[in-house]
Amino acid sequence: MSSINDNIRCVLVDLEKHKANISEFSLQDIPDLVGGWSVQYVLWKKQWEKSLKKKDKYPMLGLSTGPVTGTGAPASGGFNWCMLGENGLMLQQAEGRLGAELRYAGFDHVLFCGRSAEPVHIRFTDERVEILSAEEYIEKPVEAVYELLISQSLESGRVVVQVEPEVILEDKYFTIGTADTASVLAGLNVKAITAFGQGRINIAEPEGFLNLCIGLYQDYRNNKGDEKNQAGPFGYYLSPWRSVQLNDDDRTDLAGAKTLNLIDTDHGKQQVEDIIFALLGLCWNEKFPPSSRLEHAARLVGSIQGNSWSATQLNEMALRIIRINQEFLS
Repeated sequence: MSSINDNIRCVLVDLEKHKANISEFSLQDIPDLVGGWSVQYVLWKKQWEKSLKKKDKYPMLGLSTGPVTGTGAPASGGFNWCMLGENGLMLQQAEGRLGAELRYAGFDHVLFCGRSAEPVHIRFTDERVEILSAEEYIEKPVEAVYELLISQSLESGRVVVQVEPEVILEDKYFTIGTADTASVLAGLNVKAITAFGQGRINIAEPEGFLNLCIGLYQDYRNNKGDEKNQAGPFGYYLSPWRSVQLNDDDRTDLAGAKTLNLIDTDHGKQQVEDIIFALLGLCWNEKFPPSSRLEHAARLVGSIQGNSWSATQLNEMALRIIRINQEFLS
C-alpha cells in the first residue's frame, strides 16, 4: 500500500453511530492545492455547520496532516487539530508520530463527530477504522492504559494517544494537544486513539528530495544558534534534531502544541509563515533553516508532488485560506 500524491484520503468517524465513512479527494478540488487543512471546508462544511448550531450537543474535532507530514524531511512530524472558534475554525499545530502513522495507514484527514454512548478507543490500521469499547481503561493511570493498548496490538510500532483531563498525551509522555483539544475529545467520549500503517508516502522526485533534506541537515549543523534552542521545536521522532530517547527515569515533555488563530484580522509575516508550515506539516521555528525558510519549503513540496512551487505561491495559498476561513460559517 502506498500514498497517491494526486489524491487525499479522508475519514469521518461518527462516534454517535459508531461508523466510519472513508472518501477520496483530488488535490485539484482543495483550495490550498497541497491537500492541507482546507479540506475541512470542502468535504465537511455541513458537519461543522451542524456542530456550530448544536454547540455542545454535537461536538466535533478535525485532524489534518500536510503533504510533508511523515516524509522524513526535517521536522516533518507536524499535523493540525481543527476546532470551532466563534466565527470559523481554529488551527492547533501539534508535533508527534500520530499524523505520520495516520498517513502510513492511509488517512490524510480525520473528522471526529458526535458523542459515543460509551467510552471508546479508535484504532486506525491500514485503511481500516475500528471503534472499540474503552470501558476497561476507566480510572486506570496513564502508564497502565498505555501498556494495555500496546499489549492488545499486533504491531510494536503502533502510536498510542491518550486523552487526559488537561492534555492529550502521545506514547505516555509527549504533549500533542492542549486542554481545549482534550476537552473536545472528552466530549466525544474518546479515551484513546491508536494508529499504525505499513504504507508509505510516494516522493515524485526522490533524489531531489533527499538532496534537499541533506542540505537542511547541513544548514542545521552549521547554524546551531543558542545552545538552549538546539533541542526544538523540531520533529523529535522524524528528525535527528531530537535524538533523545525517553525512558521511565526521564519524563521531560519534549513536544508542545501551538494554536494558530486564522480568525485574527492582524496577520503579520511571521504568523502567515507559521500557517504555511502548519498546512504543509512542518514544525520549523523561526531559527531553522537559518534563511529562506519558505523557499526551502516550496522546494520540498515540489519534489514531493512533482511540480513547481515558489515561496510566493505558498504565501498566496495561506492568505487565501485565511480569507476562506473568515467567510466560513458566517
